[in-house]
Amino acid sequence: MANLDALFESPSMTLDEAIAEYVRLDKEIKEAYIDKQWAGSILVANAEQERGSEALKTVHVESLNGKQKVKVEFKTEWKVQDYSQLDAVRELLGEKRFNEIFEVKYHLKSRALQSFLNTSSGDERFRTAKAIVQEIVKEVPKTPSVSVERDFK
Repeated sequence: MANLDALFESPSMTLDEAIAEYVRLDKEIKEAYIDKQWAGSILVANAEQERGSEALKTVHVESLNGKQKVKVEFKTEWKVQDYSQLDAVRELLGEKRFNEIFEVKYHLKSRALQSFLNTSSGDERFRTAKAIVQEIVKEVPKTPSVSVERDFK
């Protein structure tokens, strides 16, 4: 693997070479990912056997010669099964206690937001909400992404 600092100091690749290298690496990474998933599934199966009926959260798997070791973690997460009941829980616990247990996240729905911002209404509440949204929600650039075009001829 090339030294990244040296690559950025004096780029010695042509555009065609950079495209070819990117396409080659993209293919290699995808193949390596598939191989890694396959090897990982073997390691998980081995760790599950080693874990047995114990509730171990981590199992360390070592190569026969002891020179390589991986850990397999059996993680869990909590998921709300019925969001409709959370309002009742909030009311019973109070806002402060509820917020200690649950985190409320807001995710913008881009299409709906665009539609909302492009709509006008005589309703004062609507106009006020729109003005606030325009003040607090801004479109910001994301990091550019590069991908291989599959059907390019």
